[in-house]
Amino acid sequence: MTEILESAYYILGPKVAEFEKRVAAYHGVSEAIGVASGTDALHLAVKALGIGEGDEVITTPFTFFCHRGGGHLYRRQSGLCGYRSETMNIDPAQIEAR
Repeated sequence: MTEILESAYYILGPKVAEFEKRVAAYHGVSEAIGVASGTDALHLAVKALGIGEGDEVITTPFTFFCHRGGGHLYRRQSGLCGYRSETMNIDPAQIEAR
């Protein structure tokens, strides 16, 4: 951390490139991309999946607001589905019913 702070490479730079390479190797993929936030990561995932105008994205109400609030950026519908109280994850059985 000290090396990064002293270099003033807070955005991009050699340490980010090294981190991306290590993450890619760890996951056995050719590339990984570092982003500024979880919201940025969600936006990239939506674009990569081809989710667009009129598509519905189903999520749980037990989630961060940007999972639903970002819908207007892609003109997509956002639906809520119940979750399993023992795991706090979305309930797959309710997805089909929705």
